[in-house]
Amino acid sequence: MPAEQITAVADNPISASVLTVNMSAEQSTAVQAQGLRIIVAKMVEVNGEEEYNIVFQSAPPMQINKFEWQDKYSIAATEAKFAVNGMVFSNRPEAIKFGETMIMAENNKDIIIMDRDVGPLSFGFHNKSLKPQGVVLFCKTGEGAALPISIYIKKVPVGPNIMETFTPLPKVVVWLAGKIKIGTMIDEAHGERIEVNFTGKENVEVTYGDDGKWN
Repeated sequence: MPAEQITAVADNPISASVLTVNMSAEQSTAVQAQGLRIIVAKMVEVNGEEEYNIVFQSAPPMQINKFEWQDKYSIAATEAKFAVNGMVFSNRPEAIKFGETMIMAENNKDIIIMDRDVGPLSFGFHNKSLKPQGVVLFCKTGEGAALPISIYIKKVPVGPNIMETFTPLPKVVVWLAGKIKIGTMIDEAHGERIEVNFTGKENVEVTYGDDGKWN
């Protein structure tokens, strides 16, 4: 069934997710002394694969650490290519709702339409331009956030006349690493990590124990 453009689209139900990372005072001091930070990456399903490849949030470890985001997304085409430790650059992101698709036209102008071919928790990117297009997804981090933060970059650009579907998942990956800036492209988490599932939940707490294990 072809994509259908309409004039009115219902807003997504916006849910806020809060991740709390706990540490003992001793462990927090030890981790800070090593120059490590808490790193959070958000997972996205693309072509049936669950992926994460951008540092979404980062903070120095305290005893109680809170990270917040909303199911409010934006999308943008980009000429940037995936490169580990590189930074994400893109055109101004456009707000997109679940059940919508961004169409990149031949003149490199984009429009967003309601699309019956994408799922109720997904959105699409249809490249109708004459050259491959990179795609970056963004997510709002909280009520006071001025700009959305990048969460995912398509590793392989979308070719001409190709449609890709993206499904932000209610999952994040958390680990400790050096001072990696928010928006840095990564291949994967290294060392001890924990995958946190927010399905049916708005608040989840995890602990980085004195034994160096997540639970």
